[in-house]
Amino acid sequence: MTKKALYFWSFVFAETIVFVILLIWTIETNSPVAVTLLTIDAITMCPVIVWLACYLLWNPMVHQYPPQKPDSNSVRRRYQSFSFGVVNMGLSIHAAADSTYLHIRPIKLWRLLGARSCSIPWTSIVPVAHSRTTANVDGQFVMRGPQWCMQLASTEDIRD
Repeated sequence: MTKKALYFWSFVFAETIVFVILLIWTIETNSPVAVTLLTIDAITMCPVIVWLACYLLWNPMVHQYPPQKPDSNSVRRRYQSFSFGVVNMGLSIHAAADSTYLHIRPIKLWRLLGARSCSIPWTSIVPVAHSRTTANVDGQFVMRGPQWCMQLASTEDIRD
């Protein structure tokens, strides 16, 4: 686990403890102060955790694959599910595949919270044996994606 991932999970653990304490306080006392603090915590921590996940986990994985413009004849699918390492982007990726790259673009909400787009060369994507949805990317992280996309990664004419 990288240092950044450790920081992220430490923050999530600490925030969970704070949330549970506030929740117990709210249930036991029904105090307006407890309810207010619990509400503020719930509303503010969701975007903070997503931003941290983008900044500390997602972006370091994809930073070496700057976004490229997809070819006009690329295969495009919207609202696809991908996971990169421990970051699961379920139904929130717009994907395009051409002869050179797999183009990954998070939905607008994730981009507003800091997630970067990327274009991963097919030469960097190595399908995992006996899996239709999993590949290794440059040996650095595991990518899971839709079957149509992973089939393109294993196509010989793209990989050569």
